Parts: sequence; structure tokens; C-alpha cells
Amino acid sequence: MVLQEKKEALAGVSGSTLSSGIDLWLKRTDKAIINKWYKAHETKPGAYHKDRGEGYDPYHVGGSRGTGGIGVWENDSLLVSNNFTASRTLADGPLRTVFELDYAPWSPYEIKETKRVTLDLGSNFSKFEIGLSSDKEVPNYTVGITLHKNEGEGAINKEEGWFRHWETIDSSKVGEGIVLVAYNSTKCHNLQIRCCRIRATF
Repeated sequence: MVLQEKKEALAGVSGSTLSSGIDLWLKRTDKAIINKWYKAHETKPGAYHKDRGEGYDPYHVGGSRGTGGIGVWENDSLLVSNNFTASRTLADGPLRTVFELDYAPWSPYEIKETKRVTLDLGSNFSKFEIGLSSDKEVPNYTVGITLHKNEGEGAINKEEGWFRHWETIDSSKVGEGIVLVAYNSTKCHNLQIRCCRIRATF
């Protein structure tokens, strides 16, 4: 699936994006349907952006962090990786799919990034394990959620380390959140970040 997205973005297909942001799809079924949706997309581009009873992809990531993407915040600018440069499948169902994505070193800090994505059949959650490393001292790592048109409702608690965002996409209510655990270190060379993406069922 991700290889197809990258191929289309490089070919300049309308609506495709080169981005390391994390997407969110809405499903109405417990069945495994990603391959089916992408198969339909091959004959009718953009097919998975329309709900035909099983769900669809209405969540626009673009150049944002999507729902939990990583970056470095420096001088009022967000530094991020581009599309992945290598991929490998570690497990291919039927109950669990696991794959990894590698990214070219990015930012002036030449950060190396690897995402491991785990999808379990019947689960409302996808698991993202993001490994980040650099030979240079990195000032921070940030995680973000796109606010789209700023029409949603957000709240943040800096003391407890969480952020949540609710918005309406078409007729669906979509809730996302970030919870951070304190990390005490003056150097962030090998920080392992784990985050989850909520896949809404309705």
C-alpha cells in the first residue's frame, strides 16, 4: 500500500503527497479491507476516498504530521523527514501485518528514522514504533496532530503531558490524542518513541 502511494506521488498523481505524516482511515467493518481498497484504486484512482459502506480515507495529511508524526522544532520551524526510502515486510497476515519503513537522514542533525507499523485484524488500533538516532545532539523531538481547518476542539495539559483533538470529518466524529512520558536526558541520541493511531469504527 505505501509503495503505491509513493509511486503515485513521484509520478505527480493529483491528490498524492510525499510525506512522512501518519494517515488515519475510517472503517465500518472488522474485515481486512486495505488490499481491496487499493485494488479498487488501481482501476479508479481515489476510490478509497469515497465511502461505499465499508469506510474510507477522508483524513488529509498533506505536508502535516497527520495523526502522531514526528519532527524537530527549531527556530519556529518544523523539520521533518520526507517519504521513506526503503521498506520491508516482516509479517503478512492473516491475523497480523508488520512492515518497516526507513527514511533518508534528515535535518541538519542527519537523523536516522525507522518506522515499524503493526496492524492486527479486529483491532481498532495500529501500533507505530518510531526509532530515531543521530550522531549529533538533537535539541528535541516533537510529535504532532494536524488541526486541518482549525474547526475542531483541542485541549492541552502541559503538566500531565497530553493533548487531545476532536473534529468532525463529513458525518464522523474523530478523536485523537497524544500522551508523553517524561524523558530526563540532556542528549537525545537514541530515543525510542512509541505511539498509537486510533482507527475509528462506526
